[in-house]
Amino acid sequence: MILPILQYGDPVLRAKGRPIEAIDDRIRELAANMIETMHAAHGVGLAAQQIGEALQLTVLDISAVEDRPSTLKHAETRRDRCRSKDGDATGVNQSGN
Repeated sequence: MILPILQYGDPVLRAKGRPIEAIDDRIRELAANMIETMHAAHGVGLAAQQIGEALQLTVLDISAVEDRPSTLKHAETRRDRCRSKDGDATGVNQSGN
């Protein structure tokens, strides 16, 4: 199921995610829905907060990324494309600067 992606300014996007205590059917279904949503938005990653769930859960699909090692190694300093900003992919600096 494709889930709605929250827009910039929604307080859930800044909420600290709760740890997942156990991987149960609900979490499996949520992860599957997040992957479907991420692919529908032509993204490579999606955090649970972006679909309204304050959980420590992120899905990634880097299968089409050619520069995988440096993409992951330098993730905190590179500019990423964020689907929660203005409903479109916009550059966001993940280092917080």
